[in-house]
Amino acid sequence: MQRAMDETNRRRKIQKAHNKKHGITPTGISKAVEASMRPELDEEAKKAKLDLKKIPKDEYGNLIKDLTSQMNLASANLEFEKAAELRDIITDIKTKL
Repeated sequence: MQRAMDETNRRRKIQKAHNKKHGITPTGISKAVEASMRPELDEEAKKAKLDLKKIPKDEYGNLIKDLTSQMNLASANLEFEKAAELRDIITDIKTKL
C-alpha cells in the first residue's frame, strides 16, 4: 500500500512541475450531462405528453401517485429513459400545485 501511495506522490510531483513549467492551470470537466443522456423525442411523442390543463387540480395527487408507481415499475424493468420522463412529468405537476 505504501508503495502505491509513494508512486502516486511521485507522479503528482512530476505533473505539478510540468504544469508549472508550461503555465497550465488544471481545471475540472464541466459538461451538460442531462441534455446528452436524454433521447430526442419525435413529434408524436411530444404530442402524446400529458396535458395538465385538461386535468382538474384536485386530481393531481392521484395522478402523482399513479405516475410514481409507473416510474418505479419502469426503473425496476430497467427502462430508465421512461422512468426519467415520468420523473420529469411528476416534477412539472408538483411545481403547478
